[in-house]
Amino acid sequence: MVGRLGGDEFGVVLAQADEDAALRKTEELAAAINDQPAIWNGKEIKVAVAHGQYTFSGKEEPSQALLAADQAMYRHKRAAGAGR
Repeated sequence: MVGRLGGDEFGVVLAQADEDAALRKTEELAAAINDQPAIWNGKEIKVAVAHGQYTFSGKEEPSQALLAADQAMYRHKRAAGAGR
C-alpha cells in the first residue's frame, strides 16, 4: 500500500515483511526511482530518494511508527550527504 503523507513524502506499507525484507524492498524502490530521471520540458532532471524504514510491531501507535520511519529517513539523508 502506498500513500502520500504530504509534500514530497510518501509511505509504503509492506504487509508480512520483516525488517530485512523491508530494507531490501526499500533499496529496490529507491534504486528504481534514482535510476530513472524525470523529464520536464524535454530536459532530464535527476531524482533522488531518501528513505527510512520501520518495522511496525502493532504495540505502538501508528503516529509513533511514522515518526520512527521519518527519523530513519533523516539518518539516511545525513549519512548519504556525508559520503559526498
